[in-house]
Amino acid sequence: VRVDGGTAEQRRDAIAAAPMTSVAASAARSGTPAPVAGPTITVPSATTVGPADVPTGFPPTPQGALGQLAAIDTTVLTSMSIAHTGAVHQQWALPGAPGVEQWAMTGNVQAFLAASGSPTLDDISVVTATPVARTPRPVAVAPAPAAHKDLSVTLFAQGVTAAIAGLDDAPTLFLQFGIHLFMAGAAGVIAARGNLSAAQGRLILEAMLVELGVSKRRAQSFAANANTFAQIPHFRAPVEAGFRAMAHFNETGFVELAVLPEMLAQWQIQDGICHAPEIMTFVTTSVGVPPPGVTIAPEDQQRVIRAHATVITEVVHRFQGREIHNLGNGRILVFDDATRAIRAATQCMEALDRFARTNPTLIVAPRIGVDTDIAAIVASDYVSAALPRTVTIATIASARCVCCTEAAKDDATEIIEFEPVLLSDTFADMPALFAAKWDQAPVEATGAAPLEYRQVGAFSN
Repeated sequence: VRVDGGTAEQRRDAIAAAPMTSVAASAARSGTPAPVAGPTITVPSATTVGPADVPTGFPPTPQGALGQLAAIDTTVLTSMSIAHTGAVHQQWALPGAPGVEQWAMTGNVQAFLAASGSPTLDDISVVTATPVARTPRPVAVAPAPAAHKDLSVTLFAQGVTAAIAGLDDAPTLFLQFGIHLFMAGAAGVIAARGNLSAAQGRLILEAMLVELGVSKRRAQSFAANANTFAQIPHFRAPVEAGFRAMAHFNETGFVELAVLPEMLAQWQIQDGICHAPEIMTFVTTSVGVPPPGVTIAPEDQQRVIRAHATVITEVVHRFQGREIHNLGNGRILVFDDATRAIRAATQCMEALDRFARTNPTLIVAPRIGVDTDIAAIVASDYVSAALPRTVTIATIASARCVCCTEAAKDDATEIIEFEPVLLSDTFADMPALFAAKWDQAPVEATGAAPLEYRQVGAFSN
């Protein structure tokens, strides 16, 4: 088609809008194969995300057009949603194109959902579609958490395993951390290409780490913290290296073995500044927060805060913890052992209760949140998803309550009794929470009856 006049863009649009030559459908499936392989082309990668969450940013070339078409098709097939299919068609179909009802991709989605017996793709299933020389064919993954380990996960992990085996020395804990960050970047590519939910993305990363020989529990802990780690500037280089390596793998089908040692050589520079994650328990305390509508005099508030500071100093020293943040009317502490953390939290609460009883005109209202998770260290800063969680827990806990996650509770059930905490729908994203149970200690000769946490078997009913 030749078009004269107008700008280059107008001529290009006119050529694109011109009708294509009509031939019989059999022309696509008949003919004598060539005696030699035809030339190949390299399809570029997307550089951004366009309308309806379709990857785009391809160059205006034949290769770029092919990449854009593949991106449209794979986006539809991996979402397996009639609604999303309609949105993609509306945003990307040119005038004169067949309606969404006649679109081949709509038929693919309809056929898949009809075969699955469900009108939508469930939350734990993943569908992957790999563009090849023929029409892309969706590959269904069975609806089970383990099914997120698709072929690309296995093959990429095998390539990384081979690269690790080729290192001169076995990776240290710090270098293993870098490898895990590298895999997080790779998993991000799979999640983005498949338009997966955050939960599905975590399952992908878990599967990749397990393929490397990481224990299931450790893989789950790292995957739960991956987004938190990826936001730290010191950790971005390994993540971005993994992202590029997986993008290259998707284009070529193989892992460049040199990529990993090159990344580790750069990552090694951070050793001493950054430290690999370890299991830690965080304790957040809050005091002197009056109920709604109640005011407290500044001098009274300061008395409560000073008493709180004294108690914190004592429990940190006694139970070998560290104070890492001063929140004004609260503190964040960290302990290497969950049992010591729970003991510190309960004794902190008991001491503040004694202070409140001797100062009945003051509003003390202590609240304590406890959570256990892996945490990395950058310089002197701790990085863990547990940190903001403990602050939230201390905020939503009832007054005079030590509230903790199940991970923190499990290591302390031999010394303290716990009971479940019912949360409103507002905190649906929070893990299950438990409150340490307490009783009034036996009345002493002085008549004082301070709060005392119930030791298992210490009180009879």
